[in-house]
Amino acid sequence: MNTSRRIICRSAMGGLLFLLTGSSASAKPQITPIINLEVYGGQTRFNGDKGSFYGNGSWSLAPVLSFGDKTTLIPSYSGLIRRTVMVQELVGGSLLTQSEQDHNFNLTAIHRINNSPWKAKARIGFKRELIRESNDEGWGDGLFDNDKTVAGFEFEREGGKVRSFRTGLEYFYLRYPNFQSLASQEFGTEISGGKDVLDLDALDWLTSVDLLPSKKNIISLSFLLSPRYYRDAKVVEDTGLFSDKKRRDWYYWAAGNAQHLFNPASLFKTKFENTVGFYTSLALNKSNQNNMDAAQTQFNRDYYSYTEWAAGPRFNTKIADKWDVGFGYTFSQRLYANRPLQSKEGTYVSGKVNTEVQLYSFDLAYLLTKSFSINTSVAYQVAKSNQKYEKTYQYNYDSSHYFLGFSYSY
Repeated sequence: MNTSRRIICRSAMGGLLFLLTGSSASAKPQITPIINLEVYGGQTRFNGDKGSFYGNGSWSLAPVLSFGDKTTLIPSYSGLIRRTVMVQELVGGSLLTQSEQDHNFNLTAIHRINNSPWKAKARIGFKRELIRESNDEGWGDGLFDNDKTVAGFEFEREGGKVRSFRTGLEYFYLRYPNFQSLASQEFGTEISGGKDVLDLDALDWLTSVDLLPSKKNIISLSFLLSPRYYRDAKVVEDTGLFSDKKRRDWYYWAAGNAQHLFNPASLFKTKFENTVGFYTSLALNKSNQNNMDAAQTQFNRDYYSYTEWAAGPRFNTKIADKWDVGFGYTFSQRLYANRPLQSKEGTYVSGKVNTEVQLYSFDLAYLLTKSFSINTSVAYQVAKSNQKYEKTYQYNYDSSHYFLGFSYSY
């Protein structure tokens, strides 16, 4: 991993330096600013409990620097703030969080190779994520606050029936500065196998393709392979002791999305443009880490491995070039390879954990101007599982939200 990390980081930096110092970058750049802002206010409910009225917001800023018709440099900053309850995937399970901040900085260089349809891209970036499990925590004090450093490169080909083909490698280093071994009191003995047990190096290989079988149809396919190496997490053995091996995960993900655009229709002299789509994905995580429940002296092998699939339709309609309406539904199921079932009291029973999540969504936007719109978002999510023990992770819950806000783009 260290060799791969050095190669990818040097390749990304080399690509950026080439574009910054190349002959095409010597001319005065043309600057095109891109600005996006979304602000929402509303309420969430979790297991029937009504939350307070809070606001969410997200934003991005990217001054695009064009050096001729071949070279582009894009420094960007994006962020979000969330003050509503959400269940998030953390430390191998779903945990309830109260609020979140994200701050993401990137520098991307794009260069068209000669006069071919190929583009070369290089990117470096840094993201800080602040997560609060309770509103009493101060920003920056969260157990799951993390920093992510990224470097990578990608090649893209555009044109024809294959509208876009993209493939690339990206290295990232994920660090949890506040998560220490004392967390084993909540999550299991394997967490005390080192000091920085969640810190990891990962190497992502992502390949995507957008196909145009006809003018009214588009099919998108993606595949991700991601080996993940935990720097300080030793593998726990059935004796409760730690081996010299470090935790290693292999994550695989594949997804497909198909969309069909219907011919415009009219009703009472009002134009409708309808789009229907269907999404599906399959993920597999294979980990060598086990779990030791010290309270019950129970050893659980292959605790973090699972298979997960998701699928669902999406319908959108644009009305009179002013209204955008969207409906969506997603069903997902996760099957753990060897995570055992427990009763509400924590007693181990026969069977393996599986979870099902259904998500219903509705979005409505009214375009006031070319850049400004009023938006409404409503969603309902219900999760069910055969796992009844929920002292650590959330397996059975329902949540909903309704938000009203605006968006601006330039």
